[in-house]
Amino acid sequence: MATKIRSVALALITATSAAALLSTAAPATADNRPDTAGTASTVSPAVPFSAAGRPVTEPRLTGSAQLLRLDGQDVRFSFDVRGFATDAKGTFSFTHRHGEQYAWAKLEADCLLTGGPTAVVTGFITDTNVPELKGKRKGVSVYDHGRSDRLGYSWGISHDVDVPECMSMPPFETVRTGNFTVKHWFPPLPTSQAAR
Repeated sequence: MATKIRSVALALITATSAAALLSTAAPATADNRPDTAGTASTVSPAVPFSAAGRPVTEPRLTGSAQLLRLDGQDVRFSFDVRGFATDAKGTFSFTHRHGEQYAWAKLEADCLLTGGPTAVVTGFITDTNVPELKGKRKGVSVYDHGRSDRLGYSWGISHDVDVPECMSMPPFETVRTGNFTVKHWFPPLPTSQAAR
């Protein structure tokens, strides 16, 4: 299992480069500040701390928020997911109301990756009022930027597309009310692989 996790981590370094660029452009916070005290012989991820001062030992994505929609649509997302990559556990959900139309879905997480203040989570829809969506894998991305969070979702282009594990669109929508919290954690790379 450790070999699989390391392989997933290495393969996703390239895939998460956009998130890394975004995280370097954002102001650093105590929970997402890079650890610059590492030595030249190893590469170590940041060692973030929770608000209580305890080290974060796994990535987490929590919180609830309503998206900013100027046309009266009410779109809300909620997350309670933790665990690295395909060891992620937890659920997330969304609701979407527009006039008389209303859709909702609950998803069981199957992957979570973080990069600084950004996170990508995927999961399978386990319960919904839209029967044709049940059993499909969808992805959501979050940019935790204080009270100016952003969110993106894999069905932004097509509702019919399933996504691979740990994949979504960039966080292209703005939060109106509420808050998401990303706790970044990434396993250290072995010295021999870090030198490549």
